[in-house]
Amino acid sequence: MAATVIAHLLQKQLGDRRVTKVAGVPTMGTFLSVMLAEELNVPLVTTRKGKHVPTRWEQAVVLEDNMKQYKNGAIASHIYNGLCPGDVVLFTDDVLGDGTTLLPIIKWMLNFRVTPYVGVYAAKLYRPGYEALLKLGIHPVYVYGIEAVHRNREVVLGPTQIR
Repeated sequence: MAATVIAHLLQKQLGDRRVTKVAGVPTMGTFLSVMLAEELNVPLVTTRKGKHVPTRWEQAVVLEDNMKQYKNGAIASHIYNGLCPGDVVLFTDDVLGDGTTLLPIIKWMLNFRVTPYVGVYAAKLYRPGYEALLKLGIHPVYVYGIEAVHRNREVVLGPTQIR
């Protein structure tokens, strides 16, 4: 269902344009990316975390700069196989919050001359990641927009993007 909703919202945003590939943000975004690639009938870009590039990956792009640091100080490198300058790519993730993972990827892709779009299952609209993407000209599509989470764990959903 999430893939169908995101694909519908993305097509409304794109108009006559189309994405050429779908890439999940490792690791949780990869699950959604598989379904979206099928829904949109475009190739899936294989992705992984780590620094090891599989020997069969011939078009590997390794992102290390400005990536999220883990508590142990290790950098969360991401590897994408099959991206080329000029691609129009939908990047998927499970949740958009502060943008500490997604923003460096999108900025890197813009410099690599990939046209990025973003689709997420849930967007925490009150966290800085959503606004930061808007400032880059990226309008994320999402299934659920979360306006607030109260101390009693009550979740306030925002208006739907589906019209």
